[in-house]
Amino acid sequence: VNPVPHGPLWDRGRSAAGGWNSSATKIDANTAITDVAAASLPDGSMHVFALVPGSGVWHRVRSSAGVWASSATRIDENGTICSIAACGLPNGTLHLMTVVPGYGAYHRVRSTAGSWGGAARIDENGGITGVSAAGLADNSVQVQTLVPGYGVWSRGRSASGAWEASATKIDQNTHITKISAASLAGGGMQFFGVVPDSGVWTRGRSAADGWDANALQIDANGGIDAVSAAGLPNGTLQVNVAVLGSGIWSRGRSASGDWQSSATRIDTNTKIFETYTAGLADGTLHVGGLVNVV
Repeated sequence: VNPVPHGPLWDRGRSAAGGWNSSATKIDANTAITDVAAASLPDGSMHVFALVPGSGVWHRVRSSAGVWASSATRIDENGTICSIAACGLPNGTLHLMTVVPGYGAYHRVRSTAGSWGGAARIDENGGITGVSAAGLADNSVQVQTLVPGYGVWSRGRSASGAWEASATKIDQNTHITKISAASLAGGGMQFFGVVPDSGVWTRGRSAADGWDANALQIDANGGIDAVSAAGLPNGTLQVNVAVLGSGIWSRGRSASGDWQSSATRIDTNTKIFETYTAGLADGTLHVGGLVNVV
């Protein structure tokens, strides 16, 4: 029996006006999925990635017209991958990050024509267990890697495709278990880390490349299992957390940087253990939830 939580994937939408769909849609019935990631592109399309241990990473597209592809395509056959993240850029390219235990973090690009390139190793630290990424307004990419016991490190890729020679430690908290990141319309980004018994903490990076000196606690719920986030074209930001036994809770950040004082439960399924968030070009939002079948 697989001891790791796993299950099918459901998606719930929110209109540009802020109203959540009353029900979620099952978009992948594969009960072996253990991790998910999502990204959007300027053409209005949305891209969801599902990790299936022993099989690799599968990619499913939602068209700009709102139609989900009937099947997913395997884009990485490495069955040992343990964590994934994705982001889209204004130039129309799509970027997938994967973590291979003992080998580090890898990066793969999908061109504007829709073809995937090969995976390139961007961090050789074999202790990495988690990854997050944000595609910024200037077509650069920021990738964060989680090393248990050491904190979180970030490495940038320029608009021309050149990676920084080394990573920078942006969070020294050795207890972080899950990470996520989101780009902002103004060119900056926000990083999020889950700390057991402490909740979710966020740290910002300005468009000028300066990281906040201190992290801000935005959710004190110590039972949070996963976090995901996405920025919207109007400058707002939405963060969603999964709490086993409770469901998915959503909290917003205004364009001026003010966080809502409380979160709203948007999914009452108590078996959700992992989530993604994607903000689309039309201002709509999509939140995914993996439902544990163990």
